[in-house]
Amino acid sequence: MDLQNLYSSEAESAILASFIIDENTRHLIETLKPTDFYDPVNRKVFEAIRSLYRANRPIDLLTIHETSKVDMARLTAYEVPTSALTEHHIGILKDKAARRELMAAQQKISRLLHEDLSCVELKNEALKILDSIDAGSRQVDGSLRAVLIATFDELQRDDIAYKSGIDELDKRTGGFHKGEMTCIAARPGRGKTALALQIAQGMAWRGLTVLIVSREMSKVQLGKRMLASNARIDGFKLRSNDLDTGSWSKIKKQMDRLCNLPIVIDTESTTVPEVRARIRREKADVAIVDYLQLLRPTKKEQSREREIAEMSRELKSIALDFDMPVVTLSQLTRNAEGKRPTMADLRESGAIEQDSDCILFLHKPSNDEIGKAIEHRKLDKDFIDEVKRNGWDLLEFIVGKQRNGATGLFYLVYENKFLNFIGILE
Repeated sequence: MDLQNLYSSEAESAILASFIIDENTRHLIETLKPTDFYDPVNRKVFEAIRSLYRANRPIDLLTIHETSKVDMARLTAYEVPTSALTEHHIGILKDKAARRELMAAQQKISRLLHEDLSCVELKNEALKILDSIDAGSRQVDGSLRAVLIATFDELQRDDIAYKSGIDELDKRTGGFHKGEMTCIAARPGRGKTALALQIAQGMAWRGLTVLIVSREMSKVQLGKRMLASNARIDGFKLRSNDLDTGSWSKIKKQMDRLCNLPIVIDTESTTVPEVRARIRREKADVAIVDYLQLLRPTKKEQSREREIAEMSRELKSIALDFDMPVVTLSQLTRNAEGKRPTMADLRESGAIEQDSDCILFLHKPSNDEIGKAIEHRKLDKDFIDEVKRNGWDLLEFIVGKQRNGATGLFYLVYENKFLNFIGILE
């Protein structure tokens, strides 16, 4: 590769000169790191300028010389025609630094080819190396002023785009939030996947690109579920292709309605680095993983619990790194069967409890639990009778953890025939 593509001595000198002569540019110091500078002398000068800036000391040629021990003749050579182009020069510097990192990554990946790794392990290690590269695209101002302005802007938007469309769920959780991981946990057959699909569609109707990563069902299976829910066709009849003319008419109508939703279904990604790469490729706004325990670790750990913990941390990192909501489904242990689940019932890892900002349990209450709820006027007996007549399921939604909100319990009805959740009518 031409060295001209790897560094720009002119941009490096111009940036350092700007920091020396114009204090109004110094807020940009923290957007850079020493390795962004290719020239070792320029790197030393930048480190000296940064240390002086952080110590709130004067930044001039003499103090830089004393701090860096760089020759004064070299320091006086820094010239800049105008400091107005400092941000432009920083962009050039970041681009060159990223190119050097990519070249180093290429060499690391080439060395991996000679190690005793399977193709899957090799791919995941390569993805980790590439993902560690700072492409210079994010220069985030972390000052309190910038943080509060961003907070105010978000409050004005009310995060309406991240609502599920299930009113009671959105009311209790405030919807889903950027930078947060939400875990939805239940025993098998409680409607986790149906809920995930409904959440995905709720956000997609608001214009968000939603990535659904499924390691449990095929694309066609998920497609059938969405058609059954939206066309209100018996899911079993759709799966067995036992459809009459009316059902086909409903399906065609929903096909036209659903086809343009910005939902991407990924059944190929098996590890978190692959999920991360797919999010970047699709430019996804939201990621839903069905379900955590079916993902594969990138490396073998001493215990399954540690493997799950590592994957949970990586998914939380995705939420933070991409500033997006991540919704992950999780299985509960057999101990949760027949009782209200608790944090202790999260399968194979307590790290899920630690990493998740919100944890939602789905539980089918017993007749005794329903009776007590009716007795305490939390449920209406006539409505419960209607639920039973229709063959629906009443499910408790237990907010077991909410980092920025209240915990508690509420109810939704699961129309299992149509794979659809509805709120309880008051």
